[in-house]
Amino acid sequence: MDQETSEIKKEKKSGGKKLLIIFVVIIVFLALAVAAFYFVNKENLNEAGKDSQEVGAPREAVPLYKMFGPQDFTVNLANADQRRYLKATVTLGFEDKGLTKELEQRKAQVRDTIINVLRRQKVEDVLDISGTDRLRATMITELNMILSKGEIKEIYFTDFIIQ
Repeated sequence: MDQETSEIKKEKKSGGKKLLIIFVVIIVFLALAVAAFYFVNKENLNEAGKDSQEVGAPREAVPLYKMFGPQDFTVNLANADQRRYLKATVTLGFEDKGLTKELEQRKAQVRDTIINVLRRQKVEDVLDISGTDRLRATMITELNMILSKGEIKEIYFTDFIIQ
């Protein structure tokens, strides 16, 4: 009986050691697989990080100019086959404090430019983030064409609803 007990104990010890060795081998293998994946895809991972910085990264903070009067712009979109509307609340960002006075003087012109840019859009143009980023860039370009004392650096949409 003592011989059987000692054999059972030896089997338990060797089984435990085998299990521990298998566990360590699996951990080492997983660590090597993760490291290999990282080094193989390092360039792709860096490019994905650049894209997220360009699109979704926080923008540089600039002083804000809130539109006077109603801030909401509700326009018909350019879809000919159906009636679609866009409601947007726009805030302009700029650095030059002197631009506030010019924006106040040209309030009607600024509103008209924003309305015209929004009305040229189709639903497909503004459904995703890249579309709204293109809209933002177009709006900045067209607004800066009518300004003489400074330039708009950023457009912020605080409300953007398509119906």
